[in-house]
Amino acid sequence: MSKKLPNEIKPRTRKTANGEKTVYVVNLQKFGGGRPTRHTLADALALLDQARAEDHKGVFIAPHLSPTFGEVVGKHDDEPRSYKEYIKLCMERGQFGEGEYGHKLNACKVLCALQVQGTTLGEIKFCEIKTGFIQLDVIPALFKGYANKTGRNIFSVFGQVIKYAKLREYIAVNPVVDKQVVLPAAPIGVDNVGPRIARDHIEAIIHAANPYYAMRIKFAAYTGLRFGEQVALTWDNVDLERFVVKVRRAWKQCGTIGEPKTKAAIRDVNLGAPLVADLREWRLRQSPHLARHNLVFPHHDGYLPPRNNWRVGGLYPACDCAGVERIKWHHLRHFFASLLLFDLQTTDAVVTQLMGHKDISVTRDKYGHWLKNNKRDEAISAQLTRAMGGI
Repeated sequence: MSKKLPNEIKPRTRKTANGEKTVYVVNLQKFGGGRPTRHTLADALALLDQARAEDHKGVFIAPHLSPTFGEVVGKHDDEPRSYKEYIKLCMERGQFGEGEYGHKLNACKVLCALQVQGTTLGEIKFCEIKTGFIQLDVIPALFKGYANKTGRNIFSVFGQVIKYAKLREYIAVNPVVDKQVVLPAAPIGVDNVGPRIARDHIEAIIHAANPYYAMRIKFAAYTGLRFGEQVALTWDNVDLERFVVKVRRAWKQCGTIGEPKTKAAIRDVNLGAPLVADLREWRLRQSPHLARHNLVFPHHDGYLPPRNNWRVGGLYPACDCAGVERIKWHHLRHFFASLLLFDLQTTDAVVTQLMGHKDISVTRDKYGHWLKNNKRDEAISAQLTRAMGGI
C-alpha cells in the first residue's frame, strides 16, 4: 500500500509528446504562496517541508513571488527598485566616487553571468539562494575564475546585493550575514609590491627619459601620487612657497575628473626643495598653449593624456635606455613609500597619511615586509636585553 500523500500535494496527469506524465501540485496558499508544480514527488515533498519549516520561523517566501538575482540587480543603471539604481543614488549623494561605482557595476555583471548548477546566477530565484548554495556553488565558481583578492571584492558586492534584497523584503533572512560563510584563504606567496627599488635605479630611469617624460617620472617617484591624481593636478593645488602639493582631484577610469579614490586620498604631500626648483622651471617653460587648462602635466595638445601614454611612451623606453628592468608606473608610488620607511624612517601611520591609504591596515598589508627592517628589530632586541637586566 502506497504512503498517503499530504493534503497539500495533489498528483495530476498531463499529456506529453511521449505519453502521459504525473506531476505534483503543491498547495502553499496557507503559507502565503501559490500552487507551484514539481515533476517528482521527492521535489514536491521537499518544497512542502521547506515551506513548513520557514513558515514556522517566519521566513517563508513563496517561489512564484521571488525575483531572480538578475532582476534584483537590474538590467539598467537606473532601473526602478533595483540594486543598480540604489548604488547610483549612493554615488550621487557622495557616499562613494565614480571609480567605486564602476567597480560595483562590473562586479554585478560578473555575478549575473557566473555559471552555477547548469545556469547563471542571474537566473537563480532569490528564494533558492541559501547559505549552503552560496558556500558550495557560488563561492567555488567565483574563486575558480578570479584571483583571491578580486574574488573577495566581487563577493563583497554579492553580499551588498543580498542585503539590498532583504531591505526590499525579497528574502527574510540574509544567508551571508545571518549565517556564516567561509571564503578561500589568500595563497601564501611573494608580496605583489615586490622588493624595494633602489634609488640609483630610479635616478637612472629619470636621466635616461625624454625631458617630456622625465619630469613626470620624477614627480611620481618623489610624491607618491597615483597616476590619476597626477594627471588631474592643476597649478592651483601646487604651493611652491610652502613646498606642498594638494591632492584634491583625480582622473577616473571612465574618463572624467572627480574627487580622489577615497576621503583619505584627499591629502597634502610635502615636496623636497630640488623638486620645487624643478617645478618652478617646469612652469616657466610651459607655453600658453600648454597652460590654457592650468594642468601641471598636460599632453602635447594641452589636455589630458591618452591612458597608458606615460608608461608606454615614456617609462618603458627610459627603462630600456637606462639598461634596467622595466617597472610599472605604480612602482614609482611604491618607491616613494620605501623612501618614507627606509630613508626618512617615518611611522606606518605617517605613511598611511601621505600615501592616501584608506586606513593603516592597507599600509601594513602592502608594505608590512618593509616595516620589518633590521635597524628597528636590532633596536627592539637591545631594549629587551636591557629590560631583562643584560648589558
